[in-house]
Amino acid sequence: SINPGAIAGVYLSPLQFVSSLRGRHILDLGASYRQETKLKIDPFDAAAGILGGAIGMNLMLAIFDYYTPHVMTGGIAYTYANVLSISADLNYELWTKSDFSKVMKFHYPKMLPKFKDTMSFKAGIKYDTPLNWLSIMLGFGYVPSVLDKKAGTMAAIRIGTTSTKYVTGVYNLLDNDKLNASLGLKFTVPKMWRLNGQVVISLAYQFQYLVPVSVKKDGISYNMTTNSMDDVTQTYLLNPSYKYGGMNHTLMVEVGMRI
Repeated sequence: SINPGAIAGVYLSPLQFVSSLRGRHILDLGASYRQETKLKIDPFDAAAGILGGAIGMNLMLAIFDYYTPHVMTGGIAYTYANVLSISADLNYELWTKSDFSKVMKFHYPKMLPKFKDTMSFKAGIKYDTPLNWLSIMLGFGYVPSVLDKKAGTMAAIRIGTTSTKYVTGVYNLLDNDKLNASLGLKFTVPKMWRLNGQVVISLAYQFQYLVPVSVKKDGISYNMTTNSMDDVTQTYLLNPSYKYGGMNHTLMVEVGMRI
């Protein structure tokens, strides 16, 4: 089942109470709260077999597929003469409230990395040019990783059929600090034909940079001669050290009508 989440918010425009500033100067202060939502399916029985063979396997599976944390947001926006708008938001996300499936916690008791609460920031500016039909928008944001830098190399215990081994970096959970920048143009088409409203076309580009993270995997490796797992300090044969990062580019087009 999916757990529903509540959303609530409030805002205040204090300059509306100052007659000499009202209209030309607009200041908005706001805050909101969004409850966590998640999709969690507790362990269930399953079975698998090999085609053409007599081997059967009983499985216990669990799915923890979707999660968004409790989010508290505070924001401020200022508009001057209905021409220039500047805004900033600060999000506090409670990732420490998240959880792993029962199967993961059974195999790695008290060894799974902890998520950390994060504080993300975003700011934007919008300028309505002297051309009544054109507005320019710029944005910037920073979103920190929910994982500690040591999450990929934390110590754990691998439980085997014949022995229990102390190893590091037995699981892969990936996340990066992210820097976002965006540019947008908004075109307002005058009323035409029999349309009762104005057509608004927005073009936007967003660039996201994932700050590189390096993960070193030390622990056990597979011995091809003895067909066994050796306790040696070297890179995993099937789970090597790695570095991940990159860039994302997004182009958005929106067409709407004011009526």
